[in-house]
Amino acid sequence: MLHQIQLICLPIPLDTTSCPAAQVATEDSPGARVTRDDDGDGRDVELDNEHPYHQSPGIDLGNQRVASLALDDEIDEFFNPIADSVLRLPPGFDLGPVPEEPLMVGSVNVASRFHTYKHKALQAACSGNGLPVETQTHEIAVLSQVLTLKRRQYSNMVTDIIGKEVLDSLHSKYCADALKYDIKLPSATLLEISTIIDQLAQPDLKKHPPRLAIMSQLLVIACKESYSVSHVILGLSLLLSRIPNMSIANVNCISESELWSCFYDPILSAVLADPDQDVLLR
Repeated sequence: MLHQIQLICLPIPLDTTSCPAAQVATEDSPGARVTRDDDGDGRDVELDNEHPYHQSPGIDLGNQRVASLALDDEIDEFFNPIADSVLRLPPGFDLGPVPEEPLMVGSVNVASRFHTYKHKALQAACSGNGLPVETQTHEIAVLSQVLTLKRRQYSNMVTDIIGKEVLDSLHSKYCADALKYDIKLPSATLLEISTIIDQLAQPDLKKHPPRLAIMSQLLVIACKESYSVSHVILGLSLLLSRIPNMSIANVNCISESELWSCFYDPILSAVLADPDQDVLLR
């Protein structure tokens, strides 16, 4: 089963009625002052004598004037950075018993250790400190029955409980089951694909067939091939929808996000991801 975690960020409310940095005062109220044009530029300037560092032009609103009444500490408090997001859970959650069916890696029962890991993560989430989202995403994921396997990026908690060698063995096992490195395209299929893509290599752009037509031809070929080969052809088809007509003058100027979104994502999403089998590439 595919488990997903959704993080919701709440923005700062920008309600000027409750913001101490924006207050409207009439001329009769304390803090509001009638000003005049002292420098002859045609604008009235209001100076806050009590706080000389807060000086702002007065804005006429009929008989009202917006006064600069904000204090240093009020401004600092309003613009303070948002505190780091932390997951805190109330006590009372039940993660169930230890699984009866073991998952063995050598002599280690990973299912039992995974259950212990879940309870440790739950205890941390129910404590006063909670689980910081930025630094303990592995522990947040394990509360949804998800064990994150990523070499050299394991958390201290999961390494202490399950063990780095066991995690690396699981990573290698599942990668070997999910990925096939010996995919070979049949010679006739490879020649047909090359002939179709070569139509876009003409120097005269006006003679190019529409990219959608080229992509459609590739998809027709993909439907006739095996599972692995068809996904490689699908990746080539998606790549054609992203790459530019002209060659890139300076490849060193490509940003990481552009490199990923334009070149890596189309191929890898088609080859590695399969929503029908609950496999997503994030």
